[in-house]
Amino acid sequence: MAVSFVDTTSPGVVADLKNLVDTPGSGNVDDLAKNSLRYAGTEFTGEHYNSGLQRSTAAIAEAQPLDGSDLSSDQLEAIAREALNART
Repeated sequence: MAVSFVDTTSPGVVADLKNLVDTPGSGNVDDLAKNSLRYAGTEFTGEHYNSGLQRSTAAIAEAQPLDGSDLSSDQLEAIAREALNART
């Protein structure tokens, strides 16, 4: 599970950011997996992804199963949705 909250200067800027991160292939949390030992061996595919806006803050969440996990796709999608409630 990776969650990011990004505060920006205005609702317009945050809407532009959300449009960018919601675009497949834009990178998003993929770079996190490449640059952190915590996520070593984890490939964030974007399959279990969610994002949201609140005023000038974007919330981005992505769940990815670890090797041996028996979580279903529906469970992973629910985890990504609920993670946004941590702050928004």
